[in-house]
Amino acid sequence: MMLSNSAYIKTDTQTFLVHHQKNSLFCSCPPAAKTQAISSNASSCFSVSLTSKGIPLLFHRDLNNNAYLTLLYPSGKNESRGLIPCPAFASSQTCRYCQSDTLGSCFFYTLPVEGKKYNALYMADFEAENDTKIETCLSMKNADFYIFNTTVPCVFFRTIQNRLMLCTFLGTSLSTYRLFPISTTADTITDMSCLWHNNRLHIVYTLTENSSTYLMYKYFENNTLSTGKILWSGKKSDCCIVFAVKENIFAFAISGNIAHYAFSQNNGTSFFNAARYFKPVEAISKAQYISMGNSSYVAQEVLLGEENKALLAQDFCPPPPVKQTDFTSTEEYLRLRNKVVQYQNQLKEKNSQVSEISKTASTTQQQNSMLMYQWRTKLDELEKEKVQLSEKNVELTDTLSQVNESLTALQDKFEDMQNRYTELENRYNSLNSGVSRMSEENSALKKAKSILEEELYRVNNPELLE
Repeated sequence: MMLSNSAYIKTDTQTFLVHHQKNSLFCSCPPAAKTQAISSNASSCFSVSLTSKGIPLLFHRDLNNNAYLTLLYPSGKNESRGLIPCPAFASSQTCRYCQSDTLGSCFFYTLPVEGKKYNALYMADFEAENDTKIETCLSMKNADFYIFNTTVPCVFFRTIQNRLMLCTFLGTSLSTYRLFPISTTADTITDMSCLWHNNRLHIVYTLTENSSTYLMYKYFENNTLSTGKILWSGKKSDCCIVFAVKENIFAFAISGNIAHYAFSQNNGTSFFNAARYFKPVEAISKAQYISMGNSSYVAQEVLLGEENKALLAQDFCPPPPVKQTDFTSTEEYLRLRNKVVQYQNQLKEKNSQVSEISKTASTTQQQNSMLMYQWRTKLDELEKEKVQLSEKNVELTDTLSQVNESLTALQDKFEDMQNRYTELENRYNSLNSGVSRMSEENSALKKAKSILEEELYRVNNPELLE
């Protein structure tokens, strides 16, 4: 797949496509096929932004390094003006234009270092009067450096120590830039893509090591980089792209017409395992993407296919509402009704054919992929429910353990009370037996006493015996 330099701009009323081919710069308004030449002597490096009024603004240079700003209009009556020559335009190898709310208009460009095999990366304000050197750098495999115009410009470049660095800005001045290391093997990186979404800078890049290609992911938040994640690995990849749809982050790696992707439902904190996309992706170029409206497809870049159709974005975005036809005449109504009948007959015939084929055909890869996506979402819900049930099970287990402990204590207490009752009963029976014996002995003593008293009386009264 050719990674040509192109830009895809969607305003409230029109879509623009700018692309470079054979030293010429062209502009068209899809789906119209008509193409207008902007310059027939153009450098391949250009940049696009939007003015405050939503008009596409194109920065480009000719082969003599003269720089221009061109306003693009749907009518084709574009307005161009030349910029005053300066080192950023006249001597630079690559020059990119950025426009942000915090820094305003600025340029990023590279100049060769005399007698060295590396370049110097500079930045300058719009007047190109305040040049600031960022760092010395080496060219990467497919670009001198990468720049993404998010809330602030984000520049990625390769240092002479072979590190991939991120240059970003903390304030409203070019002097507030800071550098953050992304990778220590910048010479292996073949492509990059970037996205600012939900207060995070999502960074995706592909690198090739030992004949294997890896789709890597990091995010940048609060001046801190996350640890890297390997989202996918394979034999090769032509390009990568990252975008957001309905709060989900999607990272794609494209190889030929085969795409693999991983997606996150928590803003990049974790990703599902990578899977093959359900249909071929016949991409011709990867373009800078700018959209004014509230689109469900949020991205810095977009893949373009034949007839300049935006790929992937169409699959994830709902189609526009269909405008209802106003039947103003009987003739128009009958014509459309006959057409509907024809379509219905054709549909019945096709349905019959499809019904026969479906009896013997296996489930298609598209159905499998979509089912996998649905089941992954369902699995995530079931995992959450499983965690909740596990927590409830632990709570019930603890309660049951406490009840068992209380029951064991009561059983021990009952056995102790039963033993004490048996002991008391035995003592009572023993005492009762003693009392009976004492009662018998008391009766015997009473009888003996009575006999003794009678004997004593006779002894004391002998005259009674005479």
